[in-house]
Amino acid sequence: MRMRDRPNLRRRYQENKANKRLSILCVLCALSASVVSLFLFSCNNKNEAYVEPDSPTSGTVKFIVDEGLKTVIDNQLYTFKKIYNRATINCVYSDEKNAIESLFNDSCKVICISRQLSNEEIKKFKSANLYPKYTCIGQTAVVLLVNKDFKDSVFSMPRFINLLKSDTGAISVMFDNKNSGCTRYLNDSLLDGKGFGKICVTANNTTELIEKVNANKNLIGILDFAWLSDQDNTSAQKILKTTRLLPLSKKENETAYYPDQSNIKTGAYPMPRWMFVIRRAGDFTLSAGIETFIAGEKGQLMMLKAGLVPFRQEERVIEINTAPLGQ
Repeated sequence: MRMRDRPNLRRRYQENKANKRLSILCVLCALSASVVSLFLFSCNNKNEAYVEPDSPTSGTVKFIVDEGLKTVIDNQLYTFKKIYNRATINCVYSDEKNAIESLFNDSCKVICISRQLSNEEIKKFKSANLYPKYTCIGQTAVVLLVNKDFKDSVFSMPRFINLLKSDTGAISVMFDNKNSGCTRYLNDSLLDGKGFGKICVTANNTTELIEKVNANKNLIGILDFAWLSDQDNTSAQKILKTTRLLPLSKKENETAYYPDQSNIKTGAYPMPRWMFVIRRAGDFTLSAGIETFIAGEKGQLMMLKAGLVPFRQEERVIEINTAPLGQ
């Protein structure tokens, strides 16, 4: 090799060495940038709350329920959430009127009340291109609660209807809420929508109504049977220690019947009513999951155990062997 080529080789060697260092430095910078990006991405994800997908067993939904049905729906939702712990149900207990208005205004996706939508309400929903889906879940009743010292032991429907029309008298009638399903039922079904007499007043809720009945031996409280149907419920037991239910007869001088599962189902008790879960739309969402659960096998069994009449009851097939013992 000639002497003049040696400086060129030395220069090339130094350039290659510098290039290698530069390449290593670029790789390290790229790795550092990746680590920083991953860190920032992770921090951003932590700051953003995870949202469960809306499905029949997960997600978040607002559920408005007629306050008269509180006890039975409380039990249903408690069990549902224990089974499906990714579901968040914001249950609001209100009156029937507010529940229907909230469903129409999209303030909630599902409601539970004690009747189907009226023809006028259905037309209103259809005018907004809404087609609610509803399912019957069981049967309850409107009941008369009185103080232990109330003078009458039974009541007839004709006498009760006359009482609802009265403006004066020793006995007063109090409803659980002015817009409740019970109040609407009595006005529409018994009075043809003509309104109540002056002896009829309203409480703000069922709890207040029960307190008033406890304090007044001349007051008849109107509430939903669901509050008192479960004989194993400690709250119902406490209420019935100081109050009692009035049995009702359909006509004067006929047998009066207490509200219970059998008398409601057979129609012997004269003021039964159905319960419905109504969804705003037919979407495959958490509201559909709630509806399906309450109307399904587990929900209907819970309805039966709560002392109400389930809409659908599973058949029990019992085989009896009539052959003599020993054969």
